[in-house]
Amino acid sequence: LDPTKPAIFTTSTGETRRRLTGTLDDVRQALQEYRAVGLAYPVLFFPQTDLKIMLQQMETFARDVMPEFLQGRGIRQNWIQ
Repeated sequence: LDPTKPAIFTTSTGETRRRLTGTLDDVRQALQEYRAVGLAYPVLFFPQTDLKIMLQQMETFARDVMPEFLQGRGIRQNWIQ
């Protein structure tokens, strides 16, 4: 959720990867694109050296992005504050 990070990057081993980064709408759109091609359960990583920032990003994602992707799956959402 860090809009200062580029979406496409190259790893130290030379692999090209895509980050879920940017605005909340950017992240939603990327997840919608993945879902459209069959991805059902993405695994997310919030790389931060600052624990406070990492927890803020996780809470923002859980509150503002994740509920849209849980609808219709029978997953309880009341744990999101």
